[in-house]
Amino acid sequence: LGVGATLGPVQPINAELAVEVTYPADENAIEAVQQLCGNLFSALLVPVCEYAALYDLDFMGKGDFRGDSIVVLLLLLFTSVYYLSFNAPLKRNALDSA
Repeated sequence: LGVGATLGPVQPINAELAVEVTYPADENAIEAVQQLCGNLFSALLVPVCEYAALYDLDFMGKGDFRGDSIVVLLLLLFTSVYYLSFNAPLKRNALDSA
């Protein structure tokens, strides 16, 4: 619940970044493709998490973690690393600044 509450506002920021780096492409088309890919990835992730939920991991004897939680946490980690290292020219911003 905490991950969803904190990452929910990232979607509009991500949409704006996608428009910035793909300028002069149509904004609506970019956002529609992004939404479609996000929905498709979510649909593909459901069976993976269902399979991973069959496994329980004991973490240093302090708690029990299900595999689906580990999958989501790994996905969060990889996504955070990608966003922190993302470096692309902001084409629309460069045009506005010129």
